[in-house]
Amino acid sequence: MKKLLLGLMILGSINAFAQGEKTDIGKKEGTVKMKAYSPGALNLKIENNLIDFGNLRIYNGQNHSVKCTISDSSLLDGQNATVHIQTKGESKLKLEGGNSYILVQNYLDSSNGSTDKNVELKGSEEAEFNVYAIIQNKKEANEAPAGQYKGSFEVTAFYDI
Repeated sequence: MKKLLLGLMILGSINAFAQGEKTDIGKKEGTVKMKAYSPGALNLKIENNLIDFGNLRIYNGQNHSVKCTISDSSLLDGQNATVHIQTKGESKLKLEGGNSYILVQNYLDSSNGSTDKNVELKGSEEAEFNVYAIIQNKKEANEAPAGQYKGSFEVTAFYDI
């Protein structure tokens, strides 16, 4: 009888131990992050969107800029949104009626020449930033063939999602 009780106790404890093992073996937990966005009424304004380098023969290497503003009228007071601003970094001033061009560097940060930047919108308030342009080779600009040069580049604003 002792052997039978001892056997039942051992069998019961093995069974309880085995059940605990089955539910705990390989159990790992991880966190899944989620995010979403709802497109609002994002607006980008470029004030006086003309950068005029003037007379290329006397160009001195100075950078030029235009002021831009972004806003989103659908944001409520107390809501914030991060907007990513981007430009390609290089554009051309092309000689009209000719094949010549001058390379221009476009950037968003005058201290490091970055072509990407995040701007924080706070509620329905506007946020301002500058876009800069500089002719890459001053000597090339000073020796450019005579004529009218024109070019453009894009600035893009989108939600940083």
